[in-house]
Amino acid sequence: MGSRSTAFINRVYGNLIGTDVTGTDRLGNYAGVASMAHVTQLAATIPQCSGRNIISGNNIGVGLYGARNLVQSNFIGTDVTGTLPLGNSYDGVHCHSVGNTGGWDGPSAGNVISGTATESYWKGSPETVCKGNMIGTDLSGLIPLGNSWGVRFYSSVNNLIGGTVPAAGNKIYFNSLQGVGR
Repeated sequence: MGSRSTAFINRVYGNLIGTDVTGTDRLGNYAGVASMAHVTQLAATIPQCSGRNIISGNNIGVGLYGARNLVQSNFIGTDVTGTLPLGNSYDGVHCHSVGNTGGWDGPSAGNVISGTATESYWKGSPETVCKGNMIGTDLSGLIPLGNSWGVRFYSSVNNLIGGTVPAAGNKIYFNSLQGVGR
């Protein structure tokens, strides 16, 4: 019988995960963040949190296996400035759970997810929201840092990519295979 996580409402913010102390050189981990918890917040834009996470130079940047997680305002696969690639070698965000949110439509709420060898975003997770992110670009949205895939969903239903207000739109550019695919 497998184990079951009973962890709820965890916050991860202000960290350099997979980089040296300057946030510019790769040190790496198998997974930068791997969580089976529910309601984990990797965010810098909510009142309780301050400081974005730099999650780069790992095999998997973020692996989420619990439900209702928030990944917001992080640099995933870039250096500390959000302008140079320091990619994760497999997935930027790898998710196999229900109801996760990446980014949002508020100021600076989106993630920069770039420089990743395969998928940069969610896979296998129903009811996922992906808004206001820079995927395949630097922080400005103008310089190519690329991924193989921008956003890729497998066996997944009822997802939202973008939204009805301009700030909810993702900027998905410079990915070598597809911007959005399944």
